[in-house]
Amino acid sequence: MDKINPTVIVILGATGDLFRKKLAFALLNLFILGQLPKFFRIVGFSRRSWKDEKFRNFFAETLGEKIAYIPSDIFKKFIESVFYVEGDLDNLSSYQKMAGILERFDANAGVCANKLFYLATPPTYYETILKNISDSGLAIPCAPSKSGEEAGWTRILIEKPFGSDLENARRLDLMLGKLFSESQIFRIDHYLAKETLRNILNFRFAKGQFKGLWNREHIEKVEIKLFESGGINGRGAFYDALGALRDVGQNHALQMLALVAMDEPENFTESHIRRNRAEILKALELWPNDSLPIRGQYEGFREESGIAPNSQTETYFKLRLTIPTERWRGVPFIIEAGKGLPESNTEIILHFKKAYGAICPPEALCENEKTIIFRIQPEAGSKDNSSKKSLGAYEKVLADAILGDQTLFTSTDEVIAEWNIITPILKGWQNAPLVKYTKGTMPGTGL
Repeated sequence: MDKINPTVIVILGATGDLFRKKLAFALLNLFILGQLPKFFRIVGFSRRSWKDEKFRNFFAETLGEKIAYIPSDIFKKFIESVFYVEGDLDNLSSYQKMAGILERFDANAGVCANKLFYLATPPTYYETILKNISDSGLAIPCAPSKSGEEAGWTRILIEKPFGSDLENARRLDLMLGKLFSESQIFRIDHYLAKETLRNILNFRFAKGQFKGLWNREHIEKVEIKLFESGGINGRGAFYDALGALRDVGQNHALQMLALVAMDEPENFTESHIRRNRAEILKALELWPNDSLPIRGQYEGFREESGIAPNSQTETYFKLRLTIPTERWRGVPFIIEAGKGLPESNTEIILHFKKAYGAICPPEALCENEKTIIFRIQPEAGSKDNSSKKSLGAYEKVLADAILGDQTLFTSTDEVIAEWNIITPILKGWQNAPLVKYTKGTMPGTGL
């Protein structure tokens, strides 16, 4: 990272849950691992009436006991690069104030710094934030420095879900396209950054002995499960407007499916990998003649804080998809996800039509000779045999965005293809009954 220009990472919504639970430690860990540029600044943006010192204290308190194992001089060097801007996400003048502070950073560094904007806010703020970034000029890279160095880049990191349906996603995408080129837009699906999923491509395409088995002649079905035993964890109002299908189906589950089903890319550049994922997502269809995909809600959900008393929001879903291509025709891809289930685990299970002996690779788990299981959570079934410490999902997301590597981020084509699948299901559910289930049990379903 030493060769990268000075870089400013702006966290919009820097006092929220995402920053406290994920981003604060990820940023510190990147610094410790030498994965941040030599000259960097972290700028928190939030409406609390704080100064730099108050935000630095909040940062340290958020990290808690994790900083006890870090030499004090190293943490001091890190925290001195942390700053704060008080502002309202809805107020243009707050963005203009931030623009002035970033200009001063450029002046102090003597170079046009890179700018990375991370939207760590609820999705309902995305349109407002994008408009204010545009109107304040923050989306425009500054001019080259007097020394003749290249202008610093501007990039934007957006958390899922990107949109609430197909129409809304297209509107957001149109707005983004007016501000940034596709190469500047990093739509986060942090599941793609998990090591097990990153290893699937290596397992599928680098090991020739498995290529001949990866098709409808040998695979009976594919299951993708995203199970959580817990509930909504205080996210009542947010989750009630979202539901399980938008929360993990439109993004995580479909991206996992795309990695398993995509054709081998011509080469392993980000553009070819993302294009092949998109081609699979565009080909996806609901299983022919299936009744409407199943949705469920655990008993007691409506009594939780922030939930409407007559809420029809699903906490569980199960659907069956097909890919009508030569490779996959007739193979069901079953996606099942939910909260309040008997256990927490996220995994991809491939069921083979017959046993193939010692087929199980080190990147996966196998219950018998007819299945391969890629376990993403809680204990990933992949092993890092390198001497270099592996980056966690959020560290990987930030590091790749700084490097400009979009392999683990979803493209416009992928997002629109995902919503093309999900939106008709959401519309069909408007008048469909909910399957009720007791928390800690599996809903009764027929798929």
